[in-house]
Amino acid sequence: ETIYNMLEYEIVPAYYSFNEENVPTEWMSFVKNTMVKIAPEFTMKRQLDDYCEKYYNKLFNRSKYLNNNNFKVAKELALWKRNMTDSWDTIEVLNHSFEKPADNIYFSGKSYKAEIVLDVKEVPVEHVGVELIFTSMDKNGQYNYVDSAEFELVSRKGSKCYFVVDLVPEKAGSFFYGIRLYPKHKDLPHKQDFYLLRWIE
Repeated sequence: ETIYNMLEYEIVPAYYSFNEENVPTEWMSFVKNTMVKIAPEFTMKRQLDDYCEKYYNKLFNRSKYLNNNNFKVAKELALWKRNMTDSWDTIEVLNHSFEKPADNIYFSGKSYKAEIVLDVKEVPVEHVGVELIFTSMDKNGQYNYVDSAEFELVSRKGSKCYFVVDLVPEKAGSFFYGIRLYPKHKDLPHKQDFYLLRWIE
């Protein structure tokens, strides 16, 4: 009721009250008063602080880390990427399985197990990531990310490696799943920094 009264008796009359020059002087006085008294209370400091914390400082620290000792880390990472590019396609999927429920209906809190056996050949196994992905499909036929979990290396015999994962969805629904391989390195800032990726299914 208070808001409606304010609209009816203050805001609307001021907004539609024009002088001889067709200017709503009373409304403009409200606008000027707001700019003078309220605008100074809002600054860009918080936004700038967020940018510094989330982006600028991280980029500065990473640049400094890569550039130290005559770009030692940057050169090592570039060499690693070149070697991974040359050997990535040699990784062989020997077997994989997933406890897929009927009709793709998953329940929250229930564990769903997946297994995969890889022959990593000459690729160091610590540089191979394996991930189980859950997605859902919207009404437009687009896949949307739901959840994911990384496989754990359970055993190894030579270059043959056995990975297992138990994914417990946080919410129930009809989902699709996929298994993907991606390269891992401690100096990669994120997965998108390197283009190599392979979907198993």
